[in-house]
Amino acid sequence: MKSYGEMLFGNLAVEHGLIKLEDLEACYALQRQRAANGERLGLERIMLERGLITQASKLQIDNLREKLERRDIDYAFGRLVVEETLVNVDEVERAIREQGKRTEHVSLGQILLEQGALPHDELARLQRLAALKAKQGASASAEVPALAAVPTPPTAAAAPAPSAPAGSGMPPAAPAAAAAVGPAGSPWDTPEVAQLQPGARFGGYEILREVAKGGMGTIYQARHLNLGRIVAIKVLGQSFSAEPTLVRRFIQEAKALAQLQHPNIVGVYNVGKIGGAYFLEMEFVEGEDLHDKIARENPIPLERALPIAQAVVQALKAACEKGIVHRDVKPENILISKTGDAKLTDFGIVKMQGAGSGAQNMNRTRMGDVIGTPYYIAPEQARGEPDVDFRADIYSLGATIWRMLTGRPPFEGTSALDVIAKHLHKPIPPLAEVLIEPKAYAVLARMLAKTPAERHASWDAVAADLDGITKQSGCPACGSPMEEDHIICIECGFNRKVGVHLQTKFGPQVVSRKKRTGRRGTTSSRAGGVKRRRRRRPS
Repeated sequence: MKSYGEMLFGNLAVEHGLIKLEDLEACYALQRQRAANGERLGLERIMLERGLITQASKLQIDNLREKLERRDIDYAFGRLVVEETLVNVDEVERAIREQGKRTEHVSLGQILLEQGALPHDELARLQRLAALKAKQGASASAEVPALAAVPTPPTAAAAPAPSAPAGSGMPPAAPAAAAAVGPAGSPWDTPEVAQLQPGARFGGYEILREVAKGGMGTIYQARHLNLGRIVAIKVLGQSFSAEPTLVRRFIQEAKALAQLQHPNIVGVYNVGKIGGAYFLEMEFVEGEDLHDKIARENPIPLERALPIAQAVVQALKAACEKGIVHRDVKPENILISKTGDAKLTDFGIVKMQGAGSGAQNMNRTRMGDVIGTPYYIAPEQARGEPDVDFRADIYSLGATIWRMLTGRPPFEGTSALDVIAKHLHKPIPPLAEVLIEPKAYAVLARMLAKTPAERHASWDAVAADLDGITKQSGCPACGSPMEEDHIICIECGFNRKVGVHLQTKFGPQVVSRKKRTGRRGTTSSRAGGVKRRRRRRPS
């Protein structure tokens, strides 16, 4: 079992170009082998023994790791004090700015204490808890929640949301999908979100049922009493409605959605305040999200995946034309209606491009702002680069299409750091290892390029490439042309239904999904162009 410190050490060594990712994986394998024999060796010692690093480079990585561990603890500390309502977000932001001015590291808790924002008797308890959460967060496995980042110290490489359920970055999916509340596990998670029971009146709406609960509020299915239409109501938590900073963020999300009138984007109808609680009225989408659809079909066939992908392309193109970058494209944020229409949702962390005070406010990053999900995040976004553009969304959509076609994300790992390192350095799995048609694979390889310049230059180019994936597809193993209803490749004997090679090759007429039948009492087939008929034996 890799420790938090070892994972951080290994990933920093790869990130700074001191070793290759393949060498790191080989060191982990050797460490496991020796541990099986009862010998416990640290990762640093193994790297030194194999000559991968020197003492000087080890000291360099140790210094980097120490700084990052301090920042992780500060990040967790900031989340805790906001969650426990000891300090508000503005006070944390002020402390972060002050911390950036110091020449030597001073903990975030100490600065909050100096500013009089934090009670002295709470400092030691919160620091211990923050250190524990920082280690637990960095070593969390499987489905890791969304990452958070801060552009100025402290920054966190990866800190999963403490309140998100195990194995998920979002709340459990509801039977009917609606626009997402926002990523679960934000620093503003609180049990104080107002609970509205079915049948209750909320201003001019009748609450029908709760659909989902997230970081800043709750989504309900409701009926507009005057118009009679069914809508989704996103209600901001009561404690959050008293925070001007959070209210501004909530209204900015509504404004971003209001600019995007598109059939493949969840529409917004109204934003306002009722009884001290801010709310957002949105289109209600009856159906499921793409994550649930993938889990149910696992994987989604190419002919059904492409229309979904094209719909999301059109939605993101419309957003791009308004200067909006989504920054969190993933299956959970794509809703599939009962009629099969795909709609993009959750614009809570959009980046507005362009001038003006509104754009500047949207671009400002706060502590705890979610900037992506590890399985789908673009490399430049993972590095925290401030000027990400629509090509980051192209990368995330490519990862989403990959998951549709394979049932798995392009990169997996034991932690957020492992997944991020692979996004940054490791090429996508080769064609021979995945059941993706060659033309589709070529398009995805371009969408998932490591640098933005290597990806498509526009959404129209993405749409054209997706259109170019024809029904006549190729063998996933050797790339030879195969008809859509053929299962076994005549060139290499690969069975694309079960994903294995057969021992023998077949003739020009390959086994098809369509069973050929002759007259009653006989069956006929063609193998190598020869027709055979077998008569029924008399009883």
